[in-house]
Order: sequence, then C-alpha cells, then structure tokens
Amino acid sequence: MANIIESIGYSLGKLHVGLIAYLCDLFREGNPEPLGSLLTELHVPLPQNPIPAREWNSVDLAILDASTWTPHLLIEMKVDDHEHYTRRKREKLHGHQTVVYAQAFPDCKAYLYVTLGMGEFFAPPQGERFCWIRTRRFLKALEAIRTPDHLIENWRESVQREVDRQDRVAQLDRSDLSKYRAGSWNVYLLGFLKEALLERLGQTAPTLLEMLSETCTCYTYGTRPDTILNFGWAKCPAYMEITYNGRLHLKMNLEGFKTLPDKQRGVAAAIETVVQRYPEGTYKLHEGGKIGKSKTVASFEVGLAQRDGYLEFESSQDDACAKIASILQIVHDGRPWPSAV
Repeated sequence: MANIIESIGYSLGKLHVGLIAYLCDLFREGNPEPLGSLLTELHVPLPQNPIPAREWNSVDLAILDASTWTPHLLIEMKVDDHEHYTRRKREKLHGHQTVVYAQAFPDCKAYLYVTLGMGEFFAPPQGERFCWIRTRRFLKALEAIRTPDHLIENWRESVQREVDRQDRVAQLDRSDLSKYRAGSWNVYLLGFLKEALLERLGQTAPTLLEMLSETCTCYTYGTRPDTILNFGWAKCPAYMEITYNGRLHLKMNLEGFKTLPDKQRGVAAAIETVVQRYPEGTYKLHEGGKIGKSKTVASFEVGLAQRDGYLEFESSQDDACAKIASILQIVHDGRPWPSAV
C-alpha cells in the first residue's frame, strides 16, 4: 500500500519535524491524544497549549507555551545527517548545535535530539541537556499513539520499515537491498560494528575506549557515496578509518607539514613505523600515490568483504572486532608517530 512518508522521502528531516508540528495542531483543535501519548512515552511534560514553531531561532522545532511564548520543548531532528558547528552572535555562543541551543535557552523544559536514520551512528548529542532519541525508541513512542489517523499510521509504518532495514543488515539479509538509501546498508553495518567494538574495548582496553568513544564516527561521504567508520584523527598524527571497500586504512595527517618534501619524509617515516610495529603480511603498504592533507600509509584486512557495493562479514562481527581492536591498540599504544612537530 502507498505510504506518503516513503513517497515524499523518509530521509527529509523537515518531514518528521512537520509531522510533530501536525500533532501540535491536532492538540489545539481538540485532539490532545497523539501529542500527549508521544511526549509521555518520551518522558516530556505536556504543555498546556502547544504552539509549534519550525526553524525557531535555527532550532528545527520549538514547541512554545502559548501562555508565555517561551520554548517548552526544543527538538533537533537528524535522519541521515548529524549536528553541526554553529554560532549565535547575539549571545556570543559557538559550538555544536545541542550545546549552543541549550545555553541560549536554559529555561526550556525539555530538549530532544532525534535521530531516525544513518545519523544515529555518527555520534550522540554533544550537549548534555539534550536527550538522545534513537529510531527504535521513537518508534515505541509512535506506537503509543492510539488515535486512528492515516497520516500517523503511515509515519509509524515508515519508521518501522527503517528498523526492519537495520535488522536485516544485522542478519546480513540482502533480500531487500533496493529499499536502502545510498550508503545506508554499509553505514548500518559499520555502525553496529562500531558499537560492538566500543563495548569490547570497554572490557579489554578502557584507556583506548576513553580515547576513541567521543571521536569514533560513522558516516557517508561524497556523491558515490563512500561509507566511512573513522576512529578519530585529532588524537594522533596517525589515524585509522574503514571505507566502503572494507579495509582498515592507516593514514597520516599531514596538515602540519609545510612543504611537499616534508610530507614525503613524514610518509616514509610512517611506513617504516608500520613495518617495525606490525607483523609482516597483515597489511598492504601504499608508498606511492597523491600526497595532500593526508596520505594512506597502509591497509589492513579485518574480516570485512564488499560484494556488489555492500559490506558483509567474512566470518563474524566478533572476529572483525578482535582484528580491529588489536590493530588500534598498536596505533594508540603511547609510542609517538612521525609528526611535523
């Protein structure tokens, strides 16, 4: 059966924002159940007379209290996107959206950071006051709505389909590949791998977990799109990421090297470091190629394979986690890597 959410485009964050605004309008017309059930399930106090304001002071959606015209609830909605760095000149604030918005409007009753797609595998909200609502929890809130409404039912079905797509990836069930948005299969697989890896590091390498947990990100890049699980380049001149081909690439951050000869010497030193630290045969060196702001030095096989553009595990997720963890521990074992400093 046709679903208007799928027809317009599930990945449009503005669509989901508009549907929450629709629940506010229903409330003001005398039907408080849909909005009341949704917010109650999300543990948000219900405003007496909610007025939806989209793109309110750059926030995706503010639900205002009509009696005071102050924000009762702020919602930042991400589907296949993530929060960005922003500035508010009036308050002289800058930082990630969830940090800045909470500081700019400190008297708001509640703050929600909702991720309904690939964005939930990028990173949690940076601001401590924003409650993170991921796809499955939001679906549970939609299921709490009892009012018969074809639009709400379509919305619930569409979010359920997204959960089903995630589940198929976890089971390596390729039977419905045509329904995946560009890059979403690979991001979900890498996202589940990321979460399993961080859980493993929490048990075996807590220091490494502390280093990576805030910088480990999973996203799509470019028009192809490439899909990337990045382990954080800011912590070390050498950083690592998994791309769409399933290999774990060791890269050098070369932004601190002033000239091309300096970069070439840095890359050569990094290659020598790889040879010294890693067992022979576990990697492929990349001695040639373009040198820019960064350079791939070596690529490691970690139990991931790409078939027809879609990643899958050669053996198991646990096997891939073990291989990645062992490689990361050497990169971040405290010994210095070649740098411009």
